[in-house]
Amino acid sequence: MAGDPKAWKLMKKYNRQDVVVLEQLYLRLRPWTTGHPNMALFDDNHPDACPKCGVSGQMQGRGWRYYSVTRRQRFQCQACGGYSLGRILEKTKVLYVAN
Repeated sequence: MAGDPKAWKLMKKYNRQDVVVLEQLYLRLRPWTTGHPNMALFDDNHPDACPKCGVSGQMQGRGWRYYSVTRRQRFQCQACGGYSLGRILEKTKVLYVAN
């Protein structure tokens, strides 16, 4: 490519295609990425938006995630398919077994 304008033009074309394909891959894998920034925080008008893709109004309840004495509701985004947890931590009834 040393000074060859034709080679630079070809490389520019390949780079543009690479960026488009990489963006499509990123958007496809984003729902399963851990540690990704919460996309719902970027839109103050829609606090119910999906934390994975940022689309609002597409969250559907999918049961509960249980911890030792609390639980949180699980949600699935119908736009991207990603799962997330609700903000409210509820206390669960603890059963004690007497010996």
